[in-house]
Amino acid sequence: MPKLASPAATSQGLPLHAHLQGNLAQSPSDTLVLVGGLHLASPSADPRTAPGRLLVLDARTLAPMTHVDLDPHFGGVGRVHWCSRTNQVVAATASGACVVLYSDEHSDKGVKLCVGRAGASKRKTQWVDEELEQVLLERAGAELEIAAQRMAKGKGKKGNALVQVHGGKISKRQLAAIRGDVVPAKRVAERGKLAAQSEGGGAIFFAQSDTHSKPPMDRDVDPREAILKYAEVAAKDPYWITPAYKATQPEQVLADKVVEEDEAERVIAKEDKQKVLRRRDF
Repeated sequence: MPKLASPAATSQGLPLHAHLQGNLAQSPSDTLVLVGGLHLASPSADPRTAPGRLLVLDARTLAPMTHVDLDPHFGGVGRVHWCSRTNQVVAATASGACVVLYSDEHSDKGVKLCVGRAGASKRKTQWVDEELEQVLLERAGAELEIAAQRMAKGKGKKGNALVQVHGGKISKRQLAAIRGDVVPAKRVAERGKLAAQSEGGGAIFFAQSDTHSKPPMDRDVDPREAILKYAEVAAKDPYWITPAYKATQPEQVLADKVVEEDEAERVIAKEDKQKVLRRRDF
C-alpha cells in the first residue's frame, strides 16, 4: 500500500524561480526526474537576471545527479516536458522562449527534422585587389564614372551593375558588367541575326517568317470575274444538283420573279392572295 500521508523522498534548497509555475518531468524509464530552476552564482545574485538550469534528480531519493545550464538570455526555467516518443526535452523559459534539448544518437524526429535543413544562402562577394580594381575602372571608362556619380547622388537606378568599387568588394554580377564581356543569350543566337539586332526580336522574327508559310492572296483579281469563272465551270460540268434531277426533271423550272427586297416580297405575296380570292369568287 502506498503511504499517502508521508512522501517517499524530499529535496530542499533547490534554486527554483519564484515567479514561474514549475513542475516535474519523469524520464521514460521512470528513473530520473527533471526540474526547471536557476543558476545562482552566489546567494546574493538577482534571480530575475540569473540564467536557467535544468536539474536532473534521482527518482527514488531526489538527490541531484547532474544539471544542464542554458544560455543567460533565456532566463529561468519554468515548466519542463520529457517526450517519450521523440526522446527530447522541452523547457519553457522566463523570456518566453521554448528550448528543446535532444541527442543526435538517441533522439528521433521532432526538432531534428528542421535542424538538418540548410539556412538561406547569402550572396557571396569576391575580393578584388587594388591593381585589378584600377584595371577594371580604366576599362569601364567614362560610363562607369557617370553611373557611379548618379548612384552617389541617389539618381541612379536601383540594382544598376555599373557602380564604383568600394572597399575592394564586388559581386560576380557587377564584375561581369564592368569587364564588358557581353555574351549573347543562347535563345537569341538560335533565332538568328534578326532577333539579335532588334530588342527582343522574337515576335518580329516570327511575323516575318510566318508570311512565307501563308498562301498568296488574290487581291488584284476582280471578284465578279472569279464568280463567273466558277459559274461557267458549274454549267459545263455539273456535279451536285443537276445530275440528281436529270431523270425526273431534265429541264430546270426556275421562278418567274426574283425577290431581292422585303418590300417587293410583300407586294408579290399580296398579289398572290388576291389571285386566290378571285378564284374562290368564280
